[in-house]
Amino acid sequence: MFKRRMHLKIISAYVFFMFFISSSASADLDRASYKNYLKKTAVEKALFNKRYWHILLHYKKKFSGYESFIDDPKFFLNPEGKYNPEKELLSTIESFFEEPQENANLHPRCRFIARYEWLKEELKIDESFIPQAKCDEFEDIFLRVNPKSASLIFPASYPNSPASMFGHTLIRLEGEYRSHLLAYAVNYSAIPEDDFALIYTFKGIFGYYKGIFTALPYYDKVREYSDIERRDIWEYNLNLKEHEVKKMFLHLWELKDIYQFYYFFDENCSYNILFLLESARPNINLTGRFKFWVIPVDTIRIVIDEGLVEKVIYRPSIHSRVAFISSFLERNELKIAEDVVKGKINPEEILKNQNLTVFKKQKILELSAELLQYEYYKKVLTKEYYQKQYYKVLVARSTLPISVEEVVLQAPKSPEKGHESTRLSFGLGMFNSKNYLQFSIRPAYHDLYNSDDGYIEGSQIVFTDLSLRYFLADKRFTLQSLKLIDIVSLASFDYFNMPFSWRVKTGFERKQLTIKKDDIFYNLTTGGGLSYKSTIGHMFLLLNGAIELGGVYEKDYSIGFGLEMGFIKNISGFSKLFANIETMHYVMGDEYNVFKGCFGQSFYINKDVEVRLTFERQKIFNNYFSNIELTLNYFFQ
Repeated sequence: MFKRRMHLKIISAYVFFMFFISSSASADLDRASYKNYLKKTAVEKALFNKRYWHILLHYKKKFSGYESFIDDPKFFLNPEGKYNPEKELLSTIESFFEEPQENANLHPRCRFIARYEWLKEELKIDESFIPQAKCDEFEDIFLRVNPKSASLIFPASYPNSPASMFGHTLIRLEGEYRSHLLAYAVNYSAIPEDDFALIYTFKGIFGYYKGIFTALPYYDKVREYSDIERRDIWEYNLNLKEHEVKKMFLHLWELKDIYQFYYFFDENCSYNILFLLESARPNINLTGRFKFWVIPVDTIRIVIDEGLVEKVIYRPSIHSRVAFISSFLERNELKIAEDVVKGKINPEEILKNQNLTVFKKQKILELSAELLQYEYYKKVLTKEYYQKQYYKVLVARSTLPISVEEVVLQAPKSPEKGHESTRLSFGLGMFNSKNYLQFSIRPAYHDLYNSDDGYIEGSQIVFTDLSLRYFLADKRFTLQSLKLIDIVSLASFDYFNMPFSWRVKTGFERKQLTIKKDDIFYNLTTGGGLSYKSTIGHMFLLLNGAIELGGVYEKDYSIGFGLEMGFIKNISGFSKLFANIETMHYVMGDEYNVFKGCFGQSFYINKDVEVRLTFERQKIFNNYFSNIELTLNYFFQ
């Protein structure tokens, strides 16, 4: 009896074991079959050709097929995934069937959650066949950010930083907070290496930096751009729905810690931000509208053209607010505000000052508050001193009425309302009694004599400006100039600031040293000085140094230095006068002196059409050369 019971137990255990093995094998077989079924269905539906798949992988059509803009190999699940959308799609489906490791957050289902959500919808995936992976890290971040709406943010250009000469764009993801300062800012930028300006520019042009996406509290970016770098910020509220913003967040999650090589002119901050917007609303085509270069303000324009923007908000920088408040005060009253910041005057003393009107007291205290914040953000003041003095100023200000006179800082024209970035020029002129026609093309983007609407006054950023000239009598074409870089920053000084004005120019120019001899040469000019803006106009003084190389010189080079004085007057927004006098003394290589004067005026027919008349007179050795030119400039995107 005992032996019979033992036999029955052994047989039962054996049957149960075989059933378990059979069930597991059957489950594995079903899982493998289901995986193959999904891959086969994906190929039959040609999902690898779908636009959304190309958006998620940042694929663009090339002559020989496709290529992703992403350079980090971690972003691809197939060794050929950067160039092969189909293989990357099949490897992605394959990866979802991997068993989760100890850290489930690293499972492809969690790491590439945007791909998974899209494929689950397209293939109607039955999740019971797929290993379960708990994506705790994603869920935690998603709940913390809680993205419900989004805005495109444009900090204005900052010529004193090569990385921000054209401005910048980023995305703000907004949750349920009342204040958008508590939202998160999504930023794509190059990983800096502390290179100085020219090296940074060179590396940026040729893609020597890696770029990554980062996310920070928006108030940190406002402090960086508006309060420290003195840049106005424009906020473009987008009409994206909550589910679209979620799709954007999913794609952004996949780009976490992923790099691609950063290029100033195309694969820059603005171009990559467009992929995020396309991931939210795939039926729009933003990235396809750029072929050769991408300038941040142009991306703002196309986002508006696509109907994505529902509201525009201007956030002035501390510098703009200080300049505005200062305009109501005399110099001695500015000194009072300065003394408040330094602690030499107690804010309560201003309230007792009988020589000040209530309005003046308001403005002095408001200015003091702004200056205290600026000095603190620049780390000039300690936190303890700042909090103590700032509190005193606010208490004093609170005892005065809200407003005696209605004074509001008016928003300037927003960046997208300025002239387009690319310029074509057609001119006719006369050089020393020789008539000529001139054609020029400039991809980017603004010079001192263009309209300032939408741009920073006193700034010039010119890249690859090509000019060809045809002399009618000689029937001769010449390359007049190829300005690779020509940047000018005329930051005007005021009572509280004395910023450095500077210029850097490099490229090829034609120079006529004698009546019969002219030639093309390479030029590098840098300079610095001061500029000042008043009701009369914008005046500047620069000390310049130049290196010139080329066969036009007997010793093949010449090095010199000199002074440049200039004056710019904006006339009611429809015209601009400009004049400058320049002298250069070449003391190494070929030695000679140059004296040059220029006068001109631009007329703005509309925002994209400009007529310019210039007259230039210069003396080289004992030879005088004159040039007069009438130019029609047309701006387009």
